[in-house]
Amino acid sequence: MEFVAPITREERLWEGAADTEPVGTNPVGEFAGWLEKREGRPVALLGAPFEQAPAHDEGLGEQLRRQLNRLRRAKDELELERMRFVERATAAGFARFVELIEPGRTERQLQIELEAEFFRHGADDRERDELPRLRIDLPLLPGYVTTIEPGIYFVPALVRDPDLRRKHGQSVNWERAEAMLGFGGVRIEHDVLVTADGYEVLTADVPV
Repeated sequence: MEFVAPITREERLWEGAADTEPVGTNPVGEFAGWLEKREGRPVALLGAPFEQAPAHDEGLGEQLRRQLNRLRRAKDELELERMRFVERATAAGFARFVELIEPGRTERQLQIELEAEFFRHGADDRERDELPRLRIDLPLLPGYVTTIEPGIYFVPALVRDPDLRRKHGQSVNWERAEAMLGFGGVRIEHDVLVTADGYEVLTADVPV
């Protein structure tokens, strides 16, 4: 039995929620009555506490959380191969990116080189008129800190949005994006300090 609150646009975008409540779910307002009918039965709370949470068995909840964590850690061969592929392309992009960081270059120039390196290592190329606009495009100067954080997410609320499909019809392979919805996404990040003679990777000792 599942009880859900009305889905908002933000949830569809950031959490991948469907356009409507899933079939077979119930409005969250019915939860209290459902609990009353089951008074006296063991209850475990696996997530964060919430306003209508009933009295629950902490030991049972901890036991179930451990079991679920073990199940979530297991990946099949397809998932593992996709993760390895993305890691290889990302590592190549990182390596090329940091070589180019120096005073005078712009963030846009670095973005172009980063994406080109991804494509050289197997990322899907896409026909498009221009690269997505950056929030800023400043020449790099000593003392600046920038992040290298390429990521990709296949979010149903975006992939299936008719307005976005019309707007970016010539830029995105929507059939390919639809096929990748089950993959989820990945993001890896480094923080890089621009120095007078090049760069310093501040997160170099953090395993990625």
